[in-house]
Amino acid sequence: MKAALLLLALVPTVFPFLEVPFDATLLSYNHIQRIGGESVPDDDTPTGGKWVDDDYIILQYNTWTIPNCLETGLQLEVRFDNVPEDLTHLDLEVRYPRMQLPNGGSKERFRRREPMHVYDGSTTFYFGYYFDHEYEQGLGDWIFTLSHEGEEIYRAKFTVVDCDEKAETTREH
Repeated sequence: MKAALLLLALVPTVFPFLEVPFDATLLSYNHIQRIGGESVPDDDTPTGGKWVDDDYIILQYNTWTIPNCLETGLQLEVRFDNVPEDLTHLDLEVRYPRMQLPNGGSKERFRRREPMHVYDGSTTFYFGYYFDHEYEQGLGDWIFTLSHEGEEIYRAKFTVVDCDEKAETTREH
């Protein structure tokens, strides 16, 4: 038994091409509503701004269908295991319906490096997005892709639909 465990421990060192890929566990995918906070400029977002010091409530748990009501949005949280201890970031790409921005431009995707902190071979990715402006309320798919060293390790898709005024809060976060 000890010999088998030792052999398993040596396999990635001797044969790095046999390394086990990241294991992904979906923790949450929710429809959320922002509470409070302040909007600040951030060029790494679709609209050029982000919220700080905000909180949220969950309107609907575990849903890939998100009503496009103003001041609500989507939330995605994924835990990765089997992660190299020296991992410092994951590359995020989000594709979404084309937005006609107030400055005359348009956007249909954004990319950024997400800093990650690894502890005991695990790290957690979190992303939240609120529809705060009319031009953000396009209907269609929002596709999230996380990559490491050019290799896709996770993909998720939310579908944004017409605003449902009857969305109810199920529990505060």
